[in-house]
Amino acid sequence: MAEPKATTAPSLGRDALSGRLERALSSLDGVEGPTVEWKRAWMLTALGRYGEALDACAAAKAGTPVLQASALMTEAMLYRQIALHARAEEADEAALEVMRADRVRSAPVRAAIRIGQVADAVGLGMERTVLSRRLQVASAAVTAAGSWRQGVRLTWVRGEVLMVTGAYARAARVFASGAKVASEQGARRHHAKSLIFLAASRAASGDRTEARRMAERGLQLAARCGAAPLIWPAELILAEVDPDGADRHLARARQFAGGVLDTLPDPLRAEALRRPPADWLVGEVADAAAEGLYRGAGPATDA
Repeated sequence: MAEPKATTAPSLGRDALSGRLERALSSLDGVEGPTVEWKRAWMLTALGRYGEALDACAAAKAGTPVLQASALMTEAMLYRQIALHARAEEADEAALEVMRADRVRSAPVRAAIRIGQVADAVGLGMERTVLSRRLQVASAAVTAAGSWRQGVRLTWVRGEVLMVTGAYARAARVFASGAKVASEQGARRHHAKSLIFLAASRAASGDRTEARRMAERGLQLAARCGAAPLIWPAELILAEVDPDGADRHLARARQFAGGVLDTLPDPLRAEALRRPPADWLVGEVADAAAEGLYRGAGPATDA
């Protein structure tokens, strides 16, 4: 019997994890290889440069099994950001299959995939029993990984599941706990995303004042990171909870969402434009009103 392959996923580096995405990306200039391509793919996805990210994922798949699994996991992350949840589900399952087939041991990668599968289930509207089961599996994987970053990501999907059930106050507490950890770690992008999720839960519960405050803080942090995929959901929430600035926020949401979708290759862009919220925000039915749309416009769970 073949021995299990004890492998470690490459580190993204402090600049990437602290939200200095452009600096982290530029540090890879002139360097080649599958490991570098995976790092580049992750950062490009976080920046909303999706076409380049997909090319980098394809190049990373030439690497070791753990890199192949990481590249597939990153593709799933990207697909969730453009609401292609069925594609994300397939990519996450393919990543797990690589790990099974090659007997790869990498607790952080496995945790990231398992968290993604919870988000896939939310996006696909699966039954609550499936959501609960996947959340239990993801929680165990995060415990095994012992990673603060995966712990923050777990709060995102745990909160999303609570939002689906209408438990907005409980979801807010979960998102707030993730925001606290991310802030303590100096992880600006993770902090921004937790705040935007928190804003969505506050808006859903009718607390517009707190929702606006959280969305504005999250938007400020996301802008400092250059994280375009977080900017447009924050602007959509603000379009709902800041009536006086609704038109301005909706226009900015449309601008940023359209900008990231324009980086996709044409067939994939067309597919994404048929999915909400892109269909009404930047597609042919882009004149839809903003009222109530924060409920389906939270930031998709990613790395």
